[in-house]
Amino acid sequence: MVAARAVRHVGRRVLHMMGVDMTGADLFDQFIIRGGYRTVLDVGANEGAFARKVRSLLPECEIHAFEPLPVEYEKLEKTLAGLSGVARSYKIALGSEDGNRTMNKNRFSPSSSVLEMESTHVSAFPHTGETEAITINMRKLDSWADGVALRGPTLLKLDVQGYEGQVLAGASNTLQRVSAVFTEVSFRRLYQDSVLFDDIYQCLVNQGFKFGGLCNNLLHPGTRELLQSDAVFSRDEQV
Repeated sequence: MVAARAVRHVGRRVLHMMGVDMTGADLFDQFIIRGGYRTVLDVGANEGAFARKVRSLLPECEIHAFEPLPVEYEKLEKTLAGLSGVARSYKIALGSEDGNRTMNKNRFSPSSSVLEMESTHVSAFPHTGETEAITINMRKLDSWADGVALRGPTLLKLDVQGYEGQVLAGASNTLQRVSAVFTEVSFRRLYQDSVLFDDIYQCLVNQGFKFGGLCNNLLHPGTRELLQSDAVFSRDEQV
């Protein structure tokens, strides 16, 4: 969801030059409002832009936001403190196992990932070339959610830079309690060992979800090739 975050900083003409295509952006608002979600799991919350947007659309929902990067987590706490209703933050990453992991903290923080970046990413977006390895705490979503009451319907949002497959692998039980998924998907491998759209699609369809569409496309600035999008999946036909 690099595209959605970038909107806060630059105009649409500049975004177009960077490869960001906002076609279908209103799909998100429709998806959230029609879903009427009472619980939102914001995985890869960064500074809290997604939580702020969701709160504006769903004033009564409970938000659980997960962000492992120290500086971004502090900003996330401040963002959530300014929101009405229940909004809690957790300084952890989510994945397929519990324990400490190395994370590649990028100078452009939305591009940070547990996975190492492919050269394709850096060549397309040179401002993402600087990374620093840090140690973060990781938990499976199933471990975190065990014993936690999730008021349905529940939305799971993923923005983890190629690590979606591992997060879903650690969430098989929790997914049974999730009504919809809003996730970043890649059509070109931008991180080493990352999953692509087809992998995410098959995983979620096997879990009983239906594909609802794409929005916030990220195009290669030079070739205009589609690199990433945000995808919506639901257990019903709300989208």
